[in-house]
Amino acid sequence: MTTLNVILFSVLTLLTACSQPITCGEFALGESFPSDDGCNTCSCTENGIACTERACIECTSDNDCGEIKVCPDGTEYRDVKCIANSCEQMIFTGGSPCFDESAPQ
Repeated sequence: MTTLNVILFSVLTLLTACSQPITCGEFALGESFPSDDGCNTCSCTENGIACTERACIECTSDNDCGEIKVCPDGTEYRDVKCIANSCEQMIFTGGSPCFDESAPQ
């Protein structure tokens, strides 16, 4: 083979290899699925399977999920709650459930 033939063969081999659809077992690229631990989520990415790594804390009540926090005005709240036997981080509009005392009323 000439050098040009070797180069063309190499390029065609690479193009063929790159055009294969990426799969992660039974899951297609971009597809998400529950992880084996039951509390994390995995996704099929271009680099293989990627999973979240949340701590799997089982709970029966909000008391199992962390401390009560207190706003400057004394109002108590929790930013982690027990939902379906798993501690879940709460997301609040503005970042906190506390009333912003500097805001106009």
